Amino acid sequence: MSAGILGRAAEIDAVARAMDGDRPVVVVGEAGIGKTVVVRAAAVAAGRLLHEGGAFATLAWRPYLALEHAVARPLRGDEAWVAAAVERAVGPDVLFVDDAQWANPATLDVLRALAGRVALVLAVRSGDPGEAVALDLATAVGATLVELGPLPVDVAVGVALAAAPGLTEARARAAATTGGGNPFVVRELAASGEPDTGLRRAIAARVQALDDDARAAVALLALAERPLPAEAVPGGDALARSGLAVRSQGGLAIRHELLAEAVLQLLDEDGRRSAHLALAGIVDGPGERARHLAAAGDRGAAHRLALEAVAAAATPGERAAHLGVAAATADGPAADLLRIEAAAALRVAGDLAAAAAAADAVGSADPETRALAAAVRARIHWSAGEPEPMRAALARGLELVGGTGSPAEALLRAELVTITALVDGRFDAGLADAEAAVELARRAGADPTRALLLRATILAGLGRPGWDEALEAVITAARAAGDAETELSAANNLVTGHEMHGRPAEGRALAAAMLDRAAALRLGGWTRQFGAMLANLDLHAGALAAALGRAQALLEEDLDPLARQQVGLVAALALVDLGRHEQAQPLLDRLYVDASPDVTGRGDVLFVQAEAALWGGRPLEALERLDGYREFAESEYPTSFLVDVTAGWAAMEAGRPIPDPLARGEPAGMLIGSHRERGALEALAAGRDAAAIGQLRDAAAAYAGFHRRGELRTRWAAAEAARRAGDGSTALADLEALEPELEAQGFMVLLGRVHRSLRLLGSRRAARATSERPAILTPRERELVELVGRGLTNPEIARRLGLGRPTVARLLSNAMLKLGVDSRAQLAARLPELA
Repeated sequence: MSAGILGRAAEIDAVARAMDGDRPVVVVGEAGIGKTVVVRAAAVAAGRLLHEGGAFATLAWRPYLALEHAVARPLRGDEAWVAAAVERAVGPDVLFVDDAQWANPATLDVLRALAGRVALVLAVRSGDPGEAVALDLATAVGATLVELGPLPVDVAVGVALAAAPGLTEARARAAATTGGGNPFVVRELAASGEPDTGLRRAIAARVQALDDDARAAVALLALAERPLPAEAVPGGDALARSGLAVRSQGGLAIRHELLAEAVLQLLDEDGRRSAHLALAGIVDGPGERARHLAAAGDRGAAHRLALEAVAAAATPGERAAHLGVAAATADGPAADLLRIEAAAALRVAGDLAAAAAAADAVGSADPETRALAAAVRARIHWSAGEPEPMRAALARGLELVGGTGSPAEALLRAELVTITALVDGRFDAGLADAEAAVELARRAGADPTRALLLRATILAGLGRPGWDEALEAVITAARAAGDAETELSAANNLVTGHEMHGRPAEGRALAAAMLDRAAALRLGGWTRQFGAMLANLDLHAGALAAALGRAQALLEEDLDPLARQQVGLVAALALVDLGRHEQAQPLLDRLYVDASPDVTGRGDVLFVQAEAALWGGRPLEALERLDGYREFAESEYPTSFLVDVTAGWAAMEAGRPIPDPLARGEPAGMLIGSHRERGALEALAAGRDAAAIGQLRDAAAAYAGFHRRGELRTRWAAAEAARRAGDGSTALADLEALEPELEAQGFMVLLGRVHRSLRLLGSRRAARATSERPAILTPRERELVELVGRGLTNPEIARRLGLGRPTVARLLSNAMLKLGVDSRAQLAARLPELA
């Protein structure tokens, strides 16, 4: 074993075993303790290839830098897109991120998404301010923790002798003792020839032995914290020969961060400024040059370059980071305005902590400027899922500018609509506030787009005339302004409007088109969101297999909480209609735990849990679930109309009185069908079967084209009501017409109800057991099963498809569970029935 890994056999074995099992592993220890050496040795022991990238403290502003180094390609997209790109590049190998304590939030989000998809190894430096964040990530992904402590003295003596074979035993032991068992420190002390001194003095002795060019080069590499082109570093060859620097694919880099720290401690302020000024002439990007010029004290040049970098930024994260430098180097009132702009950009980029810091740094005494900062702070709270702090921030801002009719007041009034409509559930009041905010923005000469988006969204939710034209106008304006966030948000709401009460075919076409646009923009989160909307449209169209397949495929990916709930509810409802209630319930239980405590979170989950219980033959449980929904009774949320229908069916099935309705306001679109269905249920409960028939048929007509499960349910209910009213011939004809439609689309629960009604009419049917229907695999699961059938191993499949080995194992496990098999051979044997 080499000197670099003496005494680390147990740690190497622990990391190698984690790699073998594709489990995430985090190696923690102080600088110089040998984390990187241990990981590399473990990869050799495990026979795995490393894709290695390191984070840098001074380049933490650059999203994905460590990942770009690991996969040797630029990564320009949002976190979801980058995670998919890294998984394709790493495949069945191992992703190793060194110095993860310096990774920026965007990189950490990608690493969190990749856990379970690729074999992941992180090295974290203990004692660094970023250690806690990196270890929180390790805990969240269930990583194996391997801690490296100091080497025993006898082992450290061996390290010293290997680094300087001419040392006497006494001097080697002195270096080992002074170095505290830290391999890097021990080697430096041994190499310096002054083992009785501290590290700083030992390194100083080595640096002072260099010529002037080499000493300047050490300072450059220490401040750059990344490799520099070798030809741009004076004296670089001498540094490499001395062992103070190493050559890498990116150029010349300082050998260790401890060395960099020791060198920087030797620099005075003039030396630092001179080195930063030299670096500004070496690095090639305006953003990085701006940072070095700012550190060198040239604020004017730094400001100009930072603004140039803002204009050239390829991703929201880069743009936001460069705006921060521009704001920090601006003078006068412009500085606070740039801080506000930077805070807004950082929020869009997902760096909420930096966004909050930028907004809170606004120090202007001008009420308008402070109010604009409060408006941005409110948006940051909304993105963080903090509605009450958002409400408080808006109140602070309005205390400053309320009644002034200023652009800041207009922006605050627009943001307040979010609280009124989406938090408090008062849609009519929210609509009035939105229209007032639009008018105020126009009078103030401010941009009304945000208020127009909120107004159009509420119009769509209420089904008011002009909702579609209003959202289309916002999309057009936002696209012209280059505001992708507003454009995609408006398109998302337009699809929902078409789904509920517009033109579903146009909604589907728009969702598909916006999915492609989001992919072209490399916005993976939005790509998945529009995929989720297509799954929802499939469900409403009655395409249960397509909806379930698309939803299950999305659930295999890393989704934000809101998208995961949306997709999970689609999958659960499809499973319920297919008669697979036992698979829906665990999914719903997980969704409930993670749901936000409001009507759009827990309220929606409670509704679908009640649906699963009702159609699974547990009406009393359904009523219990809906009792929980009653805490949202004051909300005008449209789903309440559907909740009232479920409550009516559950009460009838349980022989209980139908609960009082929760829905408020007038229904629109497909919700008109639920309003009529609820009225029919009340008629049935009162024994007025004949009156209920017409209402149920009206409900089916209102549902048609929008809500297939509601249409089919009310058609069956109308036929059953006709049977109960004594019109057997009409009931028989309607039920026989309905039966093949239910069979074709897989509505097994309703098919069972139809068969029961037919038997009561004297027409016998054999109900088809749901267990005889083949389990539905997602397209990706089917693809993997086919490759198993061709004899490919998991690593071969991972390499071919650009997936991590854990992803392949998980997908095959899902397929085995669905098909009820226990081995790869049995899995391959089921291939013919999947054709």
